[in-house]
Amino acid sequence: MEDFIKNITEQIRCVRAREGIAHELKNHILDQAEAFEASGESHNEALQKAIKEMGDPIAIGTSLDQVHRPQTDWKMIIMVFLFYIIGLALLYFAGGLSQYPSFFAKQCFYTLGAFAVIIGIYFLDYSFIGQHARALYVMFTLLCILIAFTQPQVYGTVPALSMLVYLYLPLFAGFLYYLRGNGIQGLIKAALLQIVTALLTASLANRLSASFNIYIICFAMILLALYKNWFGIKQKKAASIAVVFALVLLPALLGVWITFHSSGFRAAHIRAWFHPDQYEGGTGYIYLRIREGLAASKLIGASDTPVSFQDGVFMEGAMILLQLIGVYGILAGLLVLLALTAFITRALHIVQHQKNQLGFMISASCCMVFLVNCLESIFISTGCFPFTKVQLPFLSGGGSATLTYAVFIGLLLSIHRNEKILTDTAIIKRPIRKLRIKLEREN
Repeated sequence: MEDFIKNITEQIRCVRAREGIAHELKNHILDQAEAFEASGESHNEALQKAIKEMGDPIAIGTSLDQVHRPQTDWKMIIMVFLFYIIGLALLYFAGGLSQYPSFFAKQCFYTLGAFAVIIGIYFLDYSFIGQHARALYVMFTLLCILIAFTQPQVYGTVPALSMLVYLYLPLFAGFLYYLRGNGIQGLIKAALLQIVTALLTASLANRLSASFNIYIICFAMILLALYKNWFGIKQKKAASIAVVFALVLLPALLGVWITFHSSGFRAAHIRAWFHPDQYEGGTGYIYLRIREGLAASKLIGASDTPVSFQDGVFMEGAMILLQLIGVYGILAGLLVLLALTAFITRALHIVQHQKNQLGFMISASCCMVFLVNCLESIFISTGCFPFTKVQLPFLSGGGSATLTYAVFIGLLLSIHRNEKILTDTAIIKRPIRKLRIKLEREN
């Protein structure tokens, strides 16, 4: 049997696919041999008959080689390239960077860096996240702490960490993968890690909105893990969800209540959002300018009264959409939203086609980041949410946002590339190795 399987796998050019295929072939042959044994044949006879029924190993291997090879999502790659270039143009003409040539030059440099990050991660074997989730989580936390203590603060926050903290999400996905089959104990650990992650992001980045977004996405990932029966407690699903709600949702509601009733600047923003006229001389001016900008906007073309903000608020990611509408009209804003919808739909396509559980959860986390940040940007720029710093994908300036989104895009492309190569069996059985990048032949 071993020689038969070896003859098959030798025809498969993608080396990383061989181990998982060999394991599946072995299980299939043993299952078939067991069926023959049940009919009265000896073990050796049953095994030889099962192997013979498989057919010519060279033909089988050649056929499998056509399927189990790296694949490239050219639609996503072309879409990303065009969106980055168009995003640069919109930031220059509509986002105000034409007035700041040095900032625009930096953004061009960040965009080139984003392309390099995407290419690097595209050729990376993402399964190391599942194998080393705990160590990567600790290392990333130490990196964030180092950045928090070494980088300058702006209004009490560290701008570099505002988006970087979202990189906790793929690591959380890897940790969930590690907790599979641990029952209620695994579910409780996942919920506790979610709370710890939210607290870390809130304390390091000091961005309540980012912390809340990460909290909600982690919650959605736990529910996905429950739906996929990762914890092995399908019969107690209702009780499991109740535990998650008790450990996760109640602290979130408590945090919102404390924020609203506190006397800090966050509570002031929320009160100004409800009653902007009463806070016109303070934080309420943002919401008044948003209303004015939307009221003066045209379907096509620039509005007669351009929106203006104090203290460079126009440079915030959430305001780019409003700036775009003010310069080019409502139709231009709708086209941008349509383009972002197409991108997220393509990302969802990658998620839905993942049979590998680790790839499914990591790609789902990446997709949810784009979805949540897009929705939040839209709601904030139209006055439906209290104002906070949030980055609209492809349309926001800054190095951390550009490079963080590049990591998520690279992961999505890498997961799609390895869709027919990596299996859960191969990931679990793979020994610990040094991280390496290897080029494979593609379609």
